[in-house]
Amino acid sequence: MLIALCKEDGITVRELINRSKISSSAYRSPLDFLINIRLAKIEKGGEKRDDS
Repeated sequence: MLIALCKEDGITVRELINRSKISSSAYRSPLDFLINIRLAKIEKGGEKRDDS
């Protein structure tokens, strides 16, 4: 998980799960740990929409 985070800034949780090859139910504890030691952070984001 840490390697995937180091390779790309702004990675989504879904991308992190896919690149780390872990199940979606197993990611939360390691991610919480990385957040607690300030190696990762969760930011709210949204997909850009084209309203034209």
